[in-house]
Formats: sequence, structure tokens, C-alpha cells
Amino acid sequence: MLSNTVLALSLLPVALAHFQLNYPKSRGFNDDNEGNFPCGGFNDVQQQRTDFPISGGPIQLDMGHPQTNVAVYMAIGDNPGSGFSIVALQQLTVEGLGNFCLGSVGVPAGLNVSEGTKASIQVVSNNHETGGLYQCADVTLVNTQLSATDYSNNCKNNTGVKVSQSNISGNPNETTTDDSHSSASPSSSATGASASPSKAAAVQAKAFSGKGTPRRKVKKVHKSAGTDDKKLQTALKKLNVQPIQAIEEVNMFKSDGNVIHFSAPKVHASVPANTFAVYGNGEDKELTELVPGILSQLGPDSLASLRKLAESYQSSMQKEQGEDGEKKDDDEDDDDDEDDDDIPDLVAGDNFESKTEVE
Repeated sequence: MLSNTVLALSLLPVALAHFQLNYPKSRGFNDDNEGNFPCGGFNDVQQQRTDFPISGGPIQLDMGHPQTNVAVYMAIGDNPGSGFSIVALQQLTVEGLGNFCLGSVGVPAGLNVSEGTKASIQVVSNNHETGGLYQCADVTLVNTQLSATDYSNNCKNNTGVKVSQSNISGNPNETTTDDSHSSASPSSSATGASASPSKAAAVQAKAFSGKGTPRRKVKKVHKSAGTDDKKLQTALKKLNVQPIQAIEEVNMFKSDGNVIHFSAPKVHASVPANTFAVYGNGEDKELTELVPGILSQLGPDSLASLRKLAESYQSSMQKEQGEDGEKKDDDEDDDDDEDDDDIPDLVAGDNFESKTEVE
């Protein structure tokens, strides 16, 4: 008997990531190191930077958790290190999985930058275990806005993905900063950072790590047996699977010729991703048990298996019939022998020799 939940997946590139930064192009992504500040462990600046409008451009994310807190920070300079002290977008809460676009994130008012200025963007989200998650992109600030085509290509939202709360104080990494170090207002933070990029780097380092960082209580998460099921459901939601109604049965044909049979299961599917999820009790049955209703579902391999089974069945029937015929003949021969061996009873007073002479 199979488990209550069976997943039939083919050609399924599933990655259960926390979140990914897709535009501007990120420095890199490693799910295991995404919790390392800054930039998820990718400390080297990109050689090829993305042009990013000073007035504002899209930040395209791929969300891997049903609910996530997100904020966007900036740093000015060729190699800012950990100096992401400019609050480009204050913390907000995103609900939903998959594509999510922050429509227009620009350089905060009051920050004195010009065409060609090099900068870096860091997107921070809350880690659902402890601490924060980080992704960075290196950009060149320009006055030219994105064309309508480029904007639409780099700003997409999945159905149901929404912002449930905005302008949240503090940082998504579960810490709060002192007002003297980092203001909740983008304009105030930007003004303080524009005076001195080196000072901004020192402020950001103090805000996120090292001395002065509020002590965080680390809550150990004990994973339950249902963790895998939750990850599975998250992966399916990310693929935007939809229920298929009125499925009477599902049959999975095995290489040994047998069939895993589900009666009246629940089925979810994502046809573009070639993904099907089947929920129910699966039974291992022989192909002959499901004939003739299953004939319309058979492929070439299964038809060959059915043909072999039919030939084997026919051969066994002929063999049985042959054995029955031989047994019947033997019984008839035995009856004849018994008839030949029978001696008639003698009748008293009869003299067969005298009757012969008289005749």
C-alpha cells in the first residue's frame, strides 16, 4: 500500500528557495548561504552592471514562502562592502508565492547622485527560522527610464500575490535599529547617507551586525514529520497547480506490467509545467484485473504486456485442455479394458458344447 499522498512528477525543476532576486540581475544565489550578510555570501561586485533608473525601476522577486517581510536598501559606490544604509523601500509584508514585483523603487529624494553613478541594491527578507535573507545586485544609475516593453518583461506578479502590510518599522531580519543609526523614513536615511558613503557603510555595519546590534533570541525549530508535506505543498503552489474535477480513476503503469490504481482520487495539475499531483490510496494490481475498462488508457508498452499475458493465458488454457483430453482418453481405454476383462456368469443347466453339436 502506498502512502496517502503520491506525487507523479515529470520534468519538474523544483527549487524550494526562500526568495530570489531576478531583476536587476543578482550577484548570485545559493539557498544554503542566503542567510549570510551581506548579499547572501556573494561579496564580489559584478563586472557587468544593470542600468537602473534614478527615478525608479522594478525590483522583480521570486517568493518561496507564503508570507514574507521584504525591504530594499541601497549603497553608493563602486564597492560598498556592507554599507547598505540607504532605505530605498521600507519593510512590507508580501503574501503569495512566485513572481512578485516592487513596481518602482528609486533613489530616495535628497540623495545627490548623477548619471553614471555606481551603486548596489540589497533586498532583505525575514528568514522563517532565524535572522534575515539577503540578495544583491550591482547597478549603474541612469536618467533614462525603462521602455514599456522592458518594464513589463521585468515586472510580473502571480495571481493572488499581494502586499498585506506596508511601512513596517525595523528590518526584516528581526532586528530594530536606533533612530540615530537608521531612520524609518527613506528621505531621512538618504539624507544622512549622502553626506558620506564611508559613514553610511559604518552605520549599516552597526545596524545589521557587530556591536550595537540588538540581541536576538534564537528559536530552535524542531521539524515535524509533516515538514516534507508542507514543502511539497509549497512547491505545488509555486507551480500554480489547479484542481481537476470528476476524476474517476488514475492508473500508473509500472515496468513489470502491473498497475498502481487509484479509485476516485483528488488530482491537481499544472499543464505548462507538465506536473500532476495525485492524492488517494494506491493499490498495486495486475493488468488483467482492470480489463476491459483500462484498454483505452494503454500505451504501446502496456499493450505489449497485455498481449503477453493473453498469450500466456491462452497457452495455459490449451495445456489444461490437452491434459483433460488425455485423461478422458485414458478413462475410456480403462472402461474398454474393463469390458473385455468381464467374464459372463455361467447359467446352471446350460451346455454350450451340446448346443453346438445340435446346430
